[in-house]
Amino acid sequence: LPHATEAGVWTYTYAKNGDRLHAYEIDFLTVADYYKGDPKGGYKAFVFTDRLTSDQLIAQRNWIEESVRTQLKIPYPQARAALLYEHSFGQGANEVLPRFILGSSSGIHDKQIQREDNAARNPDARLQ
Repeated sequence: LPHATEAGVWTYTYAKNGDRLHAYEIDFLTVADYYKGDPKGGYKAFVFTDRLTSDQLIAQRNWIEESVRTQLKIPYPQARAALLYEHSFGQGANEVLPRFILGSSSGIHDKQIQREDNAARNPDARLQ
């Protein structure tokens, strides 16, 4: 249900005990922070409760992850930062795809397209 006093916030109430979870309304086409965290302080929470703020939830989440990883000797992933294109959620659909996605494995196809484009622009060139 919509939050009683805050615009753009939705509230879920657990029927058994009345605990409430509040979620900020976000635009999933422009905000990807809801999906992947960053162990170096980049994690964002778009929820809060009546007792814990978003920042407090993040602090608790980070504490749990750090303590579990330390205890079980699980390293953080060493992958490079994500590129500005998250294909699994269709992000970038409203923009031009990055060149590295549109590139081909060989230049043959590109050269054929270029020849066809040139021929279409200058039909007299085919006669020469």
